[in-house]
This record gives sequence, structure tokens and C-alpha cells, in this order.
Amino acid sequence: MRLPLFFIVLLLFNCLTQAQNWIIEEVGKLPFKTSNNAVTLAYEKGQPLIYSFCGIDSTLDYGGIHLKAGSVNINTGESIQYGDVPDTLGKIAAGASTVKNKIYIIGGYHVLANGSEISSNKVHCFHVENEKWEADRTNIPIAIDDHVQAVWQDSLIYVITGWSDTKNVPNVQIYNPDSDLWSEGTSVPNNNQYTAFGASGTIIGNTIYYLGGASMGTNFPSTFRLRIGNINPQNPTQIAWRDSLLTISDKYYRAACTSVSGFPTWLGGSSMTYNYNGLSYATNTAVQPSNQSLLLLNSALSLRITNNNLPMDLRGIGELNSTMKVIAGGMYANREVSNRVIKLTWGYPVGIENIDQQKITVYPNPTRTGILYLSKKCDVKVYSLTGQLMYKEKTDQINTRKWASGLYTLLIQNDDRQLVSKIIVAGSL
Repeated sequence: MRLPLFFIVLLLFNCLTQAQNWIIEEVGKLPFKTSNNAVTLAYEKGQPLIYSFCGIDSTLDYGGIHLKAGSVNINTGESIQYGDVPDTLGKIAAGASTVKNKIYIIGGYHVLANGSEISSNKVHCFHVENEKWEADRTNIPIAIDDHVQAVWQDSLIYVITGWSDTKNVPNVQIYNPDSDLWSEGTSVPNNNQYTAFGASGTIIGNTIYYLGGASMGTNFPSTFRLRIGNINPQNPTQIAWRDSLLTISDKYYRAACTSVSGFPTWLGGSSMTYNYNGLSYATNTAVQPSNQSLLLLNSALSLRITNNNLPMDLRGIGELNSTMKVIAGGMYANREVSNRVIKLTWGYPVGIENIDQQKITVYPNPTRTGILYLSKKCDVKVYSLTGQLMYKEKTDQINTRKWASGLYTLLIQNDDRQLVSKIIVAGSL
């Protein structure tokens, strides 16, 4: 049965804006169940390993906060438990970053028997190839936890806002692993629009993106504010900050943040803020994962996807490549602390026919370069979602520079089969 073009376009639009878009596959299990754990990816002898440090176990009690360290080989599923992180008390809400195949675990906080919480100023270093802990590095100047942590140019680690003992702070602290020195970056504005704990972010090129988190106020309200910082590459301590509000559905607390084909992307987490035990600050009841992801194409266009069974309580994500990511541990529905390691593959292109099975690749998708490539020459038609023919030619590349940002339908005639997919054209953020 052949479908009219308008019906095909409408069908694709409905499916692709509502259906699950991450392909989720369990690839192994950590040697222990853990949540609120610092996570990063590194390569050992050419093999990709996802690493987990510190966190809280299934008791969700202060006594279950630990210093355990472990990894899972993404290719084989083999797990290894290492010696504990070299600190005196267990801690949660730390961050982990890989720079030149060493892992730096920064900050976090300890919970005492009387309920007191103490932010950490420690910087621990794990040597990936040797599988050993090195001596602690220079302490972070301002003790911090639940912060945004991201790497710039495989050289500097940016520690942005977060909680320090009694309040959110605006500081941007920058660590240089080569010199073992800290420097002070341009702080974010010291107000509730910028300062947060439990926000998550990434650095793409010379731009910092961070979203969500908990603001100061009654029961620490969650926020849907996006903050963007432009780093001066000649002086990377200089950052020009700006912000904007997204939609109320874009509240991300303790989510993972990554880059998908060069676009900032958030996934998992929750829309409500909660304490380390998974209980809401506002109601003292169990908070549930949001099962949401957000890919930010530009200031006016985002993809919001619902996926079943994404965890919350995340403190990092592993990046296999531009479209394949890895999460380790975290908290699932009804406060289930997990040891699952899941690989997430960005699901585009999708459509009525599976383009990959036809040995045709369309990339980069989404695109903001102005050119979309096909892996072979085909008869191609592109339509807007209103049915306007935008392009018709036998080609292996499509010039999209003059098109408005948005969603388009791609029809490819491959031998005797017609393939239908969606392409996304995005401008600058």
C-alpha cells in the first residue's frame, strides 16, 4: 500500500516527536550497586571502560555512602573492583573527568551520623593503565559538591557552581592536571538564575552549557533555566555568561549531560529535587525518574523524547563516540539503586524503512554545518513538514544552508525501494 506524501509526513512527525529515540542496551554490571556516583569513560589497552567512584548503596542511608571504585568493559561486560577512593569517609555527588587517560575525582560530600553534611575539597587521581591510585592532587580552593564538571580541550577541568557546605556558590574553579594548579574563572552571576546544585552540563568547542539543578529557596525548587558560557580560548579563565528559560517540562535534576553530534543533550534525572535518600525535599516521598531526554538544536528548537527506564541520580556519563553514550549505576523507579551499565545509542535516522539495513548512512543528523551527506548517490527528495518540496536530485550530499531550522522528511529511492527518514536542520545556539 502506498501512502500519500502528506500522510507519510504526518506519520513521521507524530512518531518522531513522541516515540523513544534512544536505543538502550545493557552491556554489563558494576561489581556493586551504587547511585549518586561519579562516572567517566576511559580506555585501557584500547578497550573502553566505564568507571564508577563513590556513591550510596541500596540502603540509601548515610551509613551506605561509600568510597568504592570499579569499572565495566563495554565490549566484554567484564567488571573489576579496585581499591577504594583514598579518602577518610564515604562521599556522594563527586564528579569524575578523564584527561589524558588519568581520571580526576573532584569534590563530593560526606554525611555524618548526626545528619551534618560536609563538602569535600579533595582531588583524587586514578591511573587507568596502572589501575592504581596516585597521590592526591592540590585541593580545590572552595570545597564543592553536586557541581557541574566538564573538560575543555582535553586539558582543563571546569568546576562550575554547586553546593559548598551551606549554600550554592557562583564560583568557576578551573583545574590544570599538567601543572596541578587551580585558577579562578569568571564566576556565574551570584543569583538563583545561575547558581545551583544538581545541575549538569558539558563543554562543546569553547562553549559551556548547563541546565537545571536546585535553586536556593523553600525545599530547593528545581529549575528549567539554561546557562551558556563562552570561553575565551586565548584566556580560558575568561567566560561570557548568558541564560535563557526553556519550558517547564525541562526541569533536570541530577541528570546526565553529553554532546550528541555536537548538540548539548540531557537525559535521565528527575524533575523534582530530593535528598540523597531519594525522598523529595518538599513532600518526603519517593521521587521518580523523569524518563526524559532533551537535545538542544538551537535557541528556538529542541527535541524532547520520552524513554522508558532511564535512571536518575546521575553524576556523569561515558562518551563512546558522538552518538553512543554509557551510564553506570543510578537510581531507577521506586528508589531502586542499580549496578546496571547501559549503552545508549542515538536513534536517528529512523523511519518507515530502516536506512542502516539498506546500507545507506545519512550524516550528520542533526546538522548545523549546512551540508548533509549520504553514503552513496541516490535519487533524493526532501519535503518540509507542510509538504513543500525543498530538494530533488540524484546526489550524495544535500545543501541545507538556506533552509530554516526545523524538521524535514527525506525520501530516498534506492534501487526498487523507497526509504523515508527524518532530517533535522539546526542553526547556531
